[in-house]
Amino acid sequence: MKNKTFLFVNLFFFLMLSTAYAENTEQESDKSIHQELQRELKLAEAEMAEDEELFMDEEDSSDDEFVDEGEDIVEEKTEPAPEPAPQETSPHMDPIEEMAETKPLPQPVAKKPTKPVPKAKPPTPKKVVKNSTKRVPASFKQGFKKTGQACHLYAKPNKGSSILLSTPVGKKLWLESAGSNWYKGYHKSGHGYFPADCF
Repeated sequence: MKNKTFLFVNLFFFLMLSTAYAENTEQESDKSIHQELQRELKLAEAEMAEDEELFMDEEDSSDDEFVDEGEDIVEEKTEPAPEPAPQETSPHMDPIEEMAETKPLPQPVAKKPTKPVPKAKPPTPKKVVKNSTKRVPASFKQGFKKTGQACHLYAKPNKGSSILLSTPVGKKLWLESAGSNWYKGYHKSGHGYFPADCF
């Protein structure tokens, strides 16, 4: 693995050198660059072969040394090693043995069909006890009304009296009944009368 890495590093290095060299010298031809790369690659391969031979020699010699030392070894009495202390496991980690022994998953239980729950009825409004007072007749006595057209507020229930105020169309006014054709209305300085045809 080291050898392959070394080869790739050398190859990359030489490719970078060749690229820089080609940029700096415009007069060199492609053949000379190719020949230079081939020469560098051959040198790198030769170095790799030497390294492999060196590693092979070291492995062979270490095997021989091990065999030679093994012949000189005198058997010694060996005492049984004490049993290792039990290791504490963290509460988050389960031992591998426990993980191997898995229990089968429980079978899903069919749910019993439930009856739909009836919706609660909204509470009925409480009956209001009516007072024994007299009812207001259906005809208008007092309340808010909007003007249907621009109207004048007169000082007296007569169109010949002085005009106190003019109101625009759609104005909401508080009125009280003041006869068959007139309504009593209020303003900042007092009250006046509107003709019924304004509403």
